[in-house]
Amino acid sequence: MKTSYLVASLSLFLFSALATKPLLGAPEPLLDIRGEKVLAGTPYYISAMDIGVSSGGIGVTSGRNQICPLDVIHEPRVFGLPLVFLPANGETYAYESTDLNIKFGDVPNTCNQSTSVWKVDDYDPSRGQWFITTNGVEGNPGAHTLENWFKFENLGVEKVYKLVHCPSVCESCISLCSGVSVYYEDNVGHLALGSGYYTISFIKDKVPAFSPEKAQRLIESELRAPVNQLFRAFEDLPIAPASLGQRNMSLCMEIED
Repeated sequence: MKTSYLVASLSLFLFSALATKPLLGAPEPLLDIRGEKVLAGTPYYISAMDIGVSSGGIGVTSGRNQICPLDVIHEPRVFGLPLVFLPANGETYAYESTDLNIKFGDVPNTCNQSTSVWKVDDYDPSRGQWFITTNGVEGNPGAHTLENWFKFENLGVEKVYKLVHCPSVCESCISLCSGVSVYYEDNVGHLALGSGYYTISFIKDKVPAFSPEKAQRLIESELRAPVNQLFRAFEDLPIAPASLGQRNMSLCMEIED
């Protein structure tokens, strides 16, 4: 028999021992890797962090046993798909330790499902897991949507956060409260509730163009040499936008033997 989220939320109250401590004071805004506030309703990539080193992103796969809806997975070698964050309180920005919906900004609808909103699926007894899947409910915070809310908690490292499921959209409800980690099956990393944490940084999709001076400073900082020593020519105006930045035309120096 399937164990529903609402039944388990009541019967597994002790699971809340995995929860983080209640907030003291006003929450801080989430920051992307550029140090800018994370905007609600704006696409971002989640970059999974492994001891400060980027190690992939977020994607989807056919549900377990090829059954819909699509499950949320860790993509180990790519940024994955962009995500949108929608706070329960309707704020313009997303904040630490605050309930929000997470949904894919662009996802193949191979399952013909109604939404790409994340939710905690019913308990999977064959695997002993609560998997993160899609086709959740957007908005409408309350007792009947507990499984659709997630939070990002401060990890104690600048601009790095941990993903948790510990909804507080219903003060009178007892709910599951846990970190979100990765459960591997057949070399696929499924996101699921667990005692570990999935640590991430935010990278804004389709960042606006920036000045040629800033582009040159970034290049010189990364390559540790002046632009005029690295390139024979460097165009000030970008020739095209990119998902994570912009492209500037340049000619490399010739290296003599």
